[in-house]
Amino acid sequence: MNARNSRTTVTVAVGWLVFGVVCVLGAALAALAGLPGRLAEQRAFDSAAACPAAPREPADCRWKQEFTISAIRLYAGRHSEITATLTDRSGRERPTEFKSNEPLLDDLDDGDTVVGTIWRGEVVEIAAPGGVQETEANPGGFAEAAMGTVVVLGPTGLLVIAASGWRLRRRADEEPPRALTGLLWFTGAQAAGSLALGILVAAGGWSVWLIPGLWPVMAAATAGLTVLAVRKAGDVSAALGGTGTAPSTDEDGARAV
Repeated sequence: MNARNSRTTVTVAVGWLVFGVVCVLGAALAALAGLPGRLAEQRAFDSAAACPAAPREPADCRWKQEFTISAIRLYAGRHSEITATLTDRSGRERPTEFKSNEPLLDDLDDGDTVVGTIWRGEVVEIAAPGGVQETEANPGGFAEAAMGTVVVLGPTGLLVIAASGWRLRRRADEEPPRALTGLLWFTGAQAAGSLALGILVAAGGWSVWLIPGLWPVMAAATAGLTVLAVRKAGDVSAALGGTGTAPSTDEDGARAV
């Protein structure tokens, strides 16, 4: 490898190394600062009982109350907000944000009556004929997002750091080993799969602990598919600073590793 290609390899590998470190730091931040609080809030909401009477101050119990909905604003494109105003019988208005138009808000009209569930002083969901819809104050999904962040960024960052360090140690080689290419493929596929798993768990309302529980199973399947793919496909080492050509062969026609 000439000096120019060697410098390119080092530059790209160092860039991947920095990316890996950022991912690990992000996972650590989510695990230490975000996840515990989200899990505690989710447990408190799930275990909250019905209030014996209308609470005068924010309380950990749930209270259902009728509201008249008005000023409905649905999603209308990028940066738009999904909001509505909920007014109780006393005339008190509660501007409320929602996560999406569905399944209820887009079927409601100004002046319709809904039943809101209040927890810790916030309306966390509304109900009407046709379904129930969560508001932005509902803690559902946040724990899954925090757990998904940890599972996606943590392993991805560690694998990228390992691959980058490996490439830096072998920077004199024209092409990285096929095993290193496989590691890169596995890292990308596992990151995408982990993200999809987190979204699926959040959408299904399943236990957040399914994410770390299923991660090793998914990793084993991804590793097997990666081995098959690397054996059948050409080398795509350009992502780690190589030229992207197929691995060279020795005089007897065997692939170099």
